Amino acid sequence: MNLKETIKMMGKTQRGLAEESGIKEVTINQWVAGKAIPRLDYAVVAAKHLNITVDKLAEVMNINEIQESDREE
Repeated sequence: MNLKETIKMMGKTQRGLAEESGIKEVTINQWVAGKAIPRLDYAVVAAKHLNITVDKLAEVMNINEIQESDREE
């Protein structure tokens, strides 16, 4: 499952999530497209409005993989 599917599964649209959360729609669109990852404060707000944990949000966005590949050895 990805972020787009998660938003839809929760009965929301990207625009609706933006309006409810106060996060700009363009920002959410970038997350869905994989062009950006959320700041922690935005992740907390988005997860709350999707009724999921921040960990689950990170999972559906594959953020753990991005962080691991950017980590220095």
